[in-house]
Amino acid sequence: MNKIEFDIVKEDEIQILSDTLSMSLGFKSEIMKEWVNRVGLSNYRVIRLEGQIIGGVGIITPLGQFWGGESVPCGGITTVGMAPEHRGKGYALYMMTETLKDIHKMGIPLSMLYPSTVPFYRKAGYERAGGRYCYEILTRILVQNEKDTDMVRVETDDYTRFESIYRQKAAKTPGHLDRHPFCWKKAMNHPAKPNIYKYMIIRNGVEEGYLFYTQGDMTDPTVHVLDFCALTQEAARRIWTFFAQHKMIFKSINFNSSPNDNMVHVLPEDRYQITRYMDWMLRIVDVEKALALRGYAHELDTELTLDVEDEILPWNNGRFRLEVREGKARVEKVDSTSSDKVINVGIRELASIYTSFISPRIMAMAGKITGTDEQLSKIELLFSGPSPWIAEMI
Repeated sequence: MNKIEFDIVKEDEIQILSDTLSMSLGFKSEIMKEWVNRVGLSNYRVIRLEGQIIGGVGIITPLGQFWGGESVPCGGITTVGMAPEHRGKGYALYMMTETLKDIHKMGIPLSMLYPSTVPFYRKAGYERAGGRYCYEILTRILVQNEKDTDMVRVETDDYTRFESIYRQKAAKTPGHLDRHPFCWKKAMNHPAKPNIYKYMIIRNGVEEGYLFYTQGDMTDPTVHVLDFCALTQEAARRIWTFFAQHKMIFKSINFNSSPNDNMVHVLPEDRYQITRYMDWMLRIVDVEKALALRGYAHELDTELTLDVEDEILPWNNGRFRLEVREGKARVEKVDSTSSDKVINVGIRELASIYTSFISPRIMAMAGKITGTDEQLSKIELLFSGPSPWIAEMI
């Protein structure tokens, strides 16, 4: 029988790993090597067949996701690749299962990724749990309605200059990442996007937003927003006023946002296009921690018992009693013979409910979860919120 091993990567194996990922994912080897270096070689795991690397996966950590205003540690999965001749043999699922065990050992309760194929990651316990929206808007519909706020050009690659602004907004935006430095470097110093322009938005001496973008030329009259953030409506309008002043040269602007984002809400017209939508998936690696570390509505005073089933990670199986008071949770695992009224839920369905991506009552109608009407009302209240979204790819 062939010997298969899950392992870390040695320093002298970065080229072998990069070549394997290149062949698997369709990127040039030098691009994959740059990506591996940015994520960090120590954050990669591989599987070996008879000692030879045949697949690899990156774990972006430390990383977090904001839920209920609290940053919950999350392992971001990136560049999952398997040599083509070894696909369809169960090796990739084995690699993902072992990766989840590794994430659990790190004390991280969540994992998220953008799926290349949804059915495969569902086998590993992930489920669709939020979205990423790509927009295009024509500059000719923008108006110049905010000129009292300053746009100040900033020449720096130091993300800490902008981090405080981002985190203030991210904490109020379900699903937003508590970013790893890798995420900032992608937006501020991307090897494939030279000439990145950076601005700080300042009103009355207070920094209220920022903007990073790159632009095409006369053959490609498009502005590409790499990242922007506005803490006030004045800052948001100032960014669009800035781009309105580009309409004689640039035809359109591409950006990532959401229908419930203030950057979209302040637009004078709804004549924009969502050019692409992508689901991302969440995996609850540790039910007890995931429930305990997130925030909840401060007004709630309730308790709920979940009977969870997880086919891959055995510590998630069983009953968990969740008590919420003043926005905080206390979670304990209880005996399966307890007399509590319970919600019966699979680990994948719990992920979609946790993020408020899908209503528990819709889940119940589809036969995915079961519980009394009272319990369904409780879980609906506990995990209600705006549709979760993320701006960046990982």
